[in-house]
Amino acid sequence: AMFEPRHNSVFHLAEPENRTLKVAGYAYVGGGLKIIRAEISLDGGKSWELTELTRPEDEIAAARGTDKHWCWSWWETEVETVRLLQCEEIMCRAVDSNQNMQPMHLTWNVMGMMNNCLFRVKVHPMQTPQGPALWFEHPTQPGVETGGWMTEDAGRFDAEKATVAAPGARGSAPNRRAAAIWTGTSAAAAPAAQAGASEQAGKLVKSTPEWLREGISLQEVEKHASSTSAWIVVKDRVYDCTPYLKDHPGGASSILLAVGGEATEDFEAVHSKKAWGMLEDYFIGP
Repeated sequence: AMFEPRHNSVFHLAEPENRTLKVAGYAYVGGGLKIIRAEISLDGGKSWELTELTRPEDEIAAARGTDKHWCWSWWETEVETVRLLQCEEIMCRAVDSNQNMQPMHLTWNVMGMMNNCLFRVKVHPMQTPQGPALWFEHPTQPGVETGGWMTEDAGRFDAEKATVAAPGARGSAPNRRAAAIWTGTSAAAAPAAQAGASEQAGKLVKSTPEWLREGISLQEVEKHASSTSAWIVVKDRVYDCTPYLKDHPGGASSILLAVGGEATEDFEAVHSKKAWGMLEDYFIGP
């Protein structure tokens, strides 16, 4: 997970010392396995960059004569300010000594929402009295604290709780080659793309021949932004989620946050391959 930049922190782009942003976090796997690397991505997971990894337990493990590691590992890197201007989110992941790593997307399970999918921090541009700046948004907050892009307060900056994001310690980003570059297509998008070959309404909703043939305008979608008629747009396809509100594992409120408009980014961030398949049951038009 990532703890720097902190939630609701602000990074002032005009400050001379802010040539780089500090990005840092921790990693743990359990079972005595060792974290062997930690990486970040600034382009939605298409490419990954190595960070500096610190394992405080290395010397202790060596003294014990074992390779078992039971403590958190710490990772840190710096990102050039100019690269953040086109960045929508910072993602992180870790790899253990068995070459296991976190899944890209959240997978729902019948016992609850516990998961270890990639940790994402959203990057939002803003204007301040000191000039242009960026503020950062974590998925949720601990305990009863409010805020986070996975909550009802998504996208809401709290000026009263704002802190200053830390610049990089050196002021110069490491010049490392990308550790991994993804050139394929999104596996999660496959069900929707395949379904698009046959423009038929989903089996759990009603549509019209005109909608299926000519498509549905964004102006029409915007009219359906309530619990009585909840439409969303995912990858240029319109879905009527109204029948599913009462059954959604995350509650109706998490759907209602996105109704009446574009919801691709929100849907991709937290849904499994199975959920992408279920989505087609609610398709009403392109």
